[in-house]
Amino acid sequence: MSVRRKKSAQLSNGDLNAAAGIAWPMALEECDRAMDRDRRGVACGGGKLTAAKLSVDAGTEIYPLPSPLRTPALVAMTVLSSRRRVMVGALVGALVASPLLMTLFPDTVMKRVRYTFEPERGQPTIRVGAVGFDPSTSARIISVKQAFEGFTQRPIFGYGVTGFAFMDQQFARTLVETGIVGLAAFLGLLWALLKAGVGSLRALRDPEERGLALGFVAGTAGLLGHALGANTFIIVRIMEPFWFFAAIVIVLPGLAAAEAPAPRAIPAHSLRRFA
Repeated sequence: MSVRRKKSAQLSNGDLNAAAGIAWPMALEECDRAMDRDRRGVACGGGKLTAAKLSVDAGTEIYPLPSPLRTPALVAMTVLSSRRRVMVGALVGALVASPLLMTLFPDTVMKRVRYTFEPERGQPTIRVGAVGFDPSTSARIISVKQAFEGFTQRPIFGYGVTGFAFMDQQFARTLVETGIVGLAAFLGLLWALLKAGVGSLRALRDPEERGLALGFVAGTAGLLGHALGANTFIIVRIMEPFWFFAAIVIVLPGLAAAEAPAPRAIPAHSLRRFA
């Protein structure tokens, strides 16, 4: 296996959520706003190439089409994008064609899907009716139950960072380690970020800037879904670009206002004509 292939296999759902959440909304906004045909073609083509690149990189272990963990990002894009009709049509078309699309998936993708519902002997297994989950999914569900049990013992400030057993679920880990106080602070921070992103989206007029703001909001929504099965918001390779884009999106309205041309002053002699 080449080095390039190994790096591709190391991509996570969080990496893809962040990248797709930024790139696709920018392409959508640019396709909608750009009047020049060449510029529109470049923007739309860039979005398609990004989707194809993510699909290729995801071929080893990540689904090339949106998974349930990316549903929040798609919902955010559909609700906030200026091309809402296109998004709704694409989602409905994908849903209708999903049985056919399943037959076109590579074998590696189908194996990964089936693995989620294949319990292993000798490993703890969580079952919902007749369906059993793989060890990884079962371990996450079990750790959430343990987190709630630990939370009842220390509900206010929790056990401290790394003070409880390891678990790969952001919200449960935050709750048991920092208590209700820490979880409230974490949720308040996320709310402030989403509010700032939506505010920037509504204030901006340039299609590229609007696309960046929309991408940030959609990417954040996707990461919230991803955090149900991973410690998303403490993973360095996800949080470094995330906070970088957060800073850009928050300051963009101020920068755009500073660059806007000042209103032209009316000469005094022109006003005398109306006196």
